Amino acid sequence: MLVLWAVVVLRSPVGTHIAVANNVGGGAYLPTTVYLPSTVRLAVSDPALPLGWADVWMGCQFPSKIVADYADRLTKVVADASVSALATTEMWTDPPHDFAGDFAAIDHRDALRLVNVAPKLDAAQQHRLAVIDPGLYQRVNGLDRGGNISAWAAATLTRIVFEEAMKPDDTGALLVEQADGQMLEAVSGGAATATMWGAYDRAAAQRHGGAAMWPDQHAPRDNDDSDVTRAITLWYTHYYRMGRMIELIQCWKAEPPRLAEIAYCGIRAGFGATVVTTIAAMEQHLAQERRRP
Repeated sequence: MLVLWAVVVLRSPVGTHIAVANNVGGGAYLPTTVYLPSTVRLAVSDPALPLGWADVWMGCQFPSKIVADYADRLTKVVADASVSALATTEMWTDPPHDFAGDFAAIDHRDALRLVNVAPKLDAAQQHRLAVIDPGLYQRVNGLDRGGNISAWAAATLTRIVFEEAMKPDDTGALLVEQADGQMLEAVSGGAATATMWGAYDRAAAQRHGGAAMWPDQHAPRDNDDSDVTRAITLWYTHYYRMGRMIELIQCWKAEPPRLAEIAYCGIRAGFGATVVTTIAAMEQHLAQERRRP
């Protein structure tokens, strides 16, 4: 899946503001290999703007529109902020309506050549969970201590999120299927093999005609408030979240998986509250264990 990106730069008396968005999950999704610099914000998650401001952009295939809206909103809450530039890997696109800054459309291959070394997780680059919730990321890492504790925490969070995903969503359908449960059972029983994972991955790629992994085929053409757009967006959201559940299960190819990856996938699958309460419950359990004589 080719992910389209857009970046916007704003300037204010306190410094430069840089934010990005893409065309997956309303600009909210970060692939597992993407590490944003600590100086860059994910536009839809910027705490400077009200929570949920970007919900209207769910399914949008034009990230330049998302960051342009972000920039417009930010200039209204940050004193003397102004838009400097916007660049996107959307091709054959025009600047967003009423956009006042510099604009460039860049081929994604040319964009990749702008860096000599692929970013990696370090002090200057953020894990995708840290991008959306730095505090939760620290707490999750506190639980992910290695050994039996990490295995227990990963299995517990996976089980509870999976149980929630087995309930119908707003479409009336489930986010998980029998094959997902069977794969997790194989992992739990120590029977998962590379062959089984290969078969699971191939089947997941074809699920619902590929929509679970590539929901853009069900994306709305416009992000307005019409009944048609709402209905299309409902199913786009369903397939997007289904893809995050598949990604969560695929985390178990490495045992134990990083707890931060499971937490991120659970949040993006629509179970943020479940993830937070489960992390809190596990923290409490471990604290009680430490107090025992």
